[in-house]
Amino acid sequence: MTSQTGGYRKPVLSSQLIRLLLIIGLILILQIPILMVNDLIRERSYSRVQATEEITKKWGRAQVLVGPRLVIPVTEEGENGHITEQTLVLMPESFTADADLSSEIRRRGIYDVPLYRAKIALEGAFNIADAPPLAANQTPHWERANLVLSVTDPKAIHSAEPLIWKGGELELQPGTGPITGNSGGFHTAVKIDLTDKRHSFSLGLTLGGHDLLSISPAGRSSTIRITSDWPDPSFQGNWLPKRHKVTEEGFSAEWEIPFLGRNFPTGWLVGRGPSEAVLQNSTVGVKLLNSLDTYGRVTRSTKYDLIFIGLTFLCFWLLEVLGKVRIHPAQYLLVGSAISLFYLLLLSLAEHIGFTPAYLVATLMIVGLVFSYVRHLMESNRNSALFSCALAALYGYLFALLHEQRYALLAGSVGLFLVLGLVMYLTRRVNWYQDEVTLP
Repeated sequence: MTSQTGGYRKPVLSSQLIRLLLIIGLILILQIPILMVNDLIRERSYSRVQATEEITKKWGRAQVLVGPRLVIPVTEEGENGHITEQTLVLMPESFTADADLSSEIRRRGIYDVPLYRAKIALEGAFNIADAPPLAANQTPHWERANLVLSVTDPKAIHSAEPLIWKGGELELQPGTGPITGNSGGFHTAVKIDLTDKRHSFSLGLTLGGHDLLSISPAGRSSTIRITSDWPDPSFQGNWLPKRHKVTEEGFSAEWEIPFLGRNFPTGWLVGRGPSEAVLQNSTVGVKLLNSLDTYGRVTRSTKYDLIFIGLTFLCFWLLEVLGKVRIHPAQYLLVGSAISLFYLLLLSLAEHIGFTPAYLVATLMIVGLVFSYVRHLMESNRNSALFSCALAALYGYLFALLHEQRYALLAGSVGLFLVLGLVMYLTRRVNWYQDEVTLP
């Protein structure tokens, strides 16, 4: 019985095809710890989201500014003398917004949360002639007009200057009223002189926020400018900036939105024009991309684990085929486990020292561990050094792919093509019908 088992084991274990299939099976088994690391990344990422929520609910969330606009009560007399109240909304004839965002980092536990403080200057003018024509039984009450500006998170308004209305100062009041769906913001009563069709205004405020700042192109002609010291912006909204500049010290962007390009008219009666949701969706702005998002980068690195472990095992297998070295499947599994441990080290270190230093430290730890193990396994400093250099080159290649987004697919496909070509070249003289490893 023993001799029959040994007889079957000898050709099976010495077959390079069977060993290759066994290696592929080990690669698939090693996906289990990678899946566990991905679960841990999601858990840690959720903890970061909670920390971000705790800070931003006190500092300020993503901010969307809609307006300013004039809100004018309108009375409509029915056939039976019954009076109903309606509301007329009038947008500015011209509108300019200048926002300067200064960034800062707040920490909660081990998590860094990027925030911004926006100094915003708004100015423009309303033209009474832009009001839509009303029916004969509809009467606008210009003496009760209010200027309204909506802000997504009004508690994050750090300060606001008085409204300058035709050269005079007016104090702002909290809230926007039911006309805007009780959204956050502020308003103030303004005096409308019907003998003067054009009414200019200016307003300044300081606003706290996180992640996103968007401003609606309220005017018939609108110019919006945003500058910041944040080096990694993503321009958002329905229009791209007409001019922009991005450097390591920050960015600047300018939008010029024509009247015909926006999705709402200059004036309308409430219920017969665009909703508040339409106004909030017709905006331009900038999202401050979080370069501190280590979890996204670690998650991206795990997406290459199948190729990475496969190339490492390929190097081992080439040593067997070309170097006449016998490597046990358990030794494959140990080296593969070290490769899988790299991602856990990367995650835990990146939370404290950042992604790039963590990647370097984790690489040195894993390459050093594998080198010391392979040196005793092969009993050859030359082969173990070559294997470790190949492993270090793989880590360098992965790091380059993680930092290169535009050409990542091209670099990855070309790299795999070169690896395949190298393997085909090195094994071109191998006789696959002959067992290269002789069992004892």
